[in-house]
Amino acid sequence: ESFLPRLRSLYLDRSSMKSVTRDDFPGRCLPFLWKLSLSFSDISSIQNDTFAGLPVLKYLLLQNMVKLRLLDYFAFHSASLELLNLGSSKFKFVYKGRYNNDLFKFTPNMNYLSLFDNQITDGSTLKTLLWHLVRLQKLNLQSCDLNYLARGTFDRMLDLRIIILKGNSLYGWDPDMFSKLSNLNTLYLSGNNIAVVNRTSLEFIAKINLEYIDLANNPLACSCQQLWFRDWLKESKNITVPHYPSRYVCRSPPEWDKKMLASFNYTEEDCREKNPWILIGSVLGSVVFVCMVVVIVIYTHLPTVRNIIYLIRLRRKGYVRLVNSEEYMFDCYVVSCETDEHWVFQTLYSTLEDEYAFHLCIPSRDFDVGESKADQIEEKMKESKKIIIVMSNDFAQDEWCQFQLEKAQERIRNQGKEAVVLIMLRDIDHKHMTSTIKNLLRKSSYATWVKGKIATKLFWDIVVAAIEKPFGNPPVAI
Repeated sequence: ESFLPRLRSLYLDRSSMKSVTRDDFPGRCLPFLWKLSLSFSDISSIQNDTFAGLPVLKYLLLQNMVKLRLLDYFAFHSASLELLNLGSSKFKFVYKGRYNNDLFKFTPNMNYLSLFDNQITDGSTLKTLLWHLVRLQKLNLQSCDLNYLARGTFDRMLDLRIIILKGNSLYGWDPDMFSKLSNLNTLYLSGNNIAVVNRTSLEFIAKINLEYIDLANNPLACSCQQLWFRDWLKESKNITVPHYPSRYVCRSPPEWDKKMLASFNYTEEDCREKNPWILIGSVLGSVVFVCMVVVIVIYTHLPTVRNIIYLIRLRRKGYVRLVNSEEYMFDCYVVSCETDEHWVFQTLYSTLEDEYAFHLCIPSRDFDVGESKADQIEEKMKESKKIIIVMSNDFAQDEWCQFQLEKAQERIRNQGKEAVVLIMLRDIDHKHMTSTIKNLLRKSSYATWVKGKIATKLFWDIVVAAIEKPFGNPPVAI
């Protein structure tokens, strides 16, 4: 039985309670309680459904609860709650583990929320917190360390009438931030970091018939970009702008520091004469355009550019025709898959053997029928000065090609990377790229096959130079 069955207001301010639960406020004892204050108390946590049992609770005051550290998922679960004041509690919403993003999901009838002097900082965090409060009419976000507002933060709160955002670190807002709030009549944005207010920033005023806007105590810039706002402040008659002109003061440039914006006497003509940004913008625009063209050209001809770099590296290091101190039967052993053999015979073979007089070993032509393929691979590789590897997607999926690639790796370990000439016939997709191929490409340069009179000649210059390049020093184990 309740001793106070008709109690309507209960103030437990400055109490020494450490936490509150549902058992502390049973609905059967307080069936008519509509106002509860726990302000200035030592409460550090509010647990699930603490206020859910109070059937007519409308006003909940939790101000200056500076020891508050934890808000459970259903902490504010209440179908009747209309006003929540959590002001000056210093709660750190930046620490996600202390609360749940759906903290206000279970207060469907809340129309007033004060988060004054709590730490939110991130605009995305704020948007998530407020997402379910579609009936909100007044929102106090003063001194919450907000540095930006996420797009669409208030779009679902069509009943909002008052928004207080003063004392934060906002530099501006999206032009459509308030344009859907047809009932908004009062907006506080004073004491932020707003330097320039342009026409698009305030276009929403005409759409929603705003009656009151406070932009005082911002570090305004007395520059040509501010001319429109200066004139708007002087001419606006259908809206209340408090503290104008005394608290609309310039903080930059230095010559206008601490002077009122109303005294800023530049004209459009002055700005046209003194504004160097037009010339700077034109120069920068031209530079950016040229850079974009260069990037596009390089990207379009990337294989050719890669080939040029490879050839420069070959020639810078110098090369001479290999002295045939060992009796090699072939100049090069060719590793390729069956799909690429048409290119090998029609292009590689016809160019290197007919035009440059190199003697190639091509397995499908030079292997003996009926003999062990694996044995012949090892034998013919030993009889060849160098190994040409023709790479493509089909090559990466061919088991015999991978076997020959392993053998080529052994040659590299014994004679250095100059023992192998890599040709990229067609780019290998990421899904087909094996660790062996990736490691080989990372450590060695390769020539990329490109069609075109100049590009093709460059390709053959690289291949010939790589074939004729002497062996370097083989890797030494330590």
